[in-house]
Amino acid sequence: VLFLPDSPRYNLVSGQPEKAIDTFRFLAKCNKKSLPLRLKLRQLSVEDLGSHAMLLSKEHKRSAISLSLLMAANVFIGFAFILFQPLILMNGCERHPSPIVPYTCKLLTNKQLFQLTITNLALCVGNITGSITSHLFGRLTSLRLSNFLLLVSITPMFACVSKNFLTLNMAAIEFFGGIVNSIVWIIMPEIFPTTIRSTACGFISGCGKIGGVLGSGAVAVFYYIDPVIVVALLLAAGLVELAMSFVFKKETKHFVMKDC
Repeated sequence: VLFLPDSPRYNLVSGQPEKAIDTFRFLAKCNKKSLPLRLKLRQLSVEDLGSHAMLLSKEHKRSAISLSLLMAANVFIGFAFILFQPLILMNGCERHPSPIVPYTCKLLTNKQLFQLTITNLALCVGNITGSITSHLFGRLTSLRLSNFLLLVSITPMFACVSKNFLTLNMAAIEFFGGIVNSIVWIIMPEIFPTTIRSTACGFISGCGKIGGVLGSGAVAVFYYIDPVIVVALLLAAGLVELAMSFVFKKETKHFVMKDC
């Protein structure tokens, strides 16, 4: 790492265009390519870099808003599940007999810990699967199909059939949620030019953090009133994800992006 050159973008921003050109020539040589002898690079003004106005301009607004809402809904489900899974494994997901259930702290059994391990492993597999499916079938198709299957996976939680079925049900939700999350992170650097890419990624991931806080808070507030309310909120978040996957219309696989 110590011997690798700085990024050309950093060189340009810091007023070192010659070093940026040297870096490009080094990278071209590594890839057995050649560059024009009189290569010139244009340095963008500081106002153009990381501009929220550019992010929300007509060209990028649809992508920024749809991906932000999609990420917020996805992380809402993910963070809500972190709290919701151990609670329903310990106490079940049926309606409580009374409006308020006394708070009790219980240790998870080895079986319950194993069930949580299965569901979290499904999330990891989903993250990997997302990168594979988006490469094979494209970003849009994979995103929309995985969001639909996520929505389908949430619906059976209203029935609360049995603990074993519940484990498989939660694993399916984690799996498809992991696929969606992975694809969104693949799309972000492909859809936004470098001038606003960091701002876009920060903005979208920030919306995801807001969704995570709301998801955790929803479980804390509503689970002890009625677990069905939590499931309904998860379903609503899944509907938002599915809707935003259709609002977002750009297929970024093999997408050639203008960098200014």
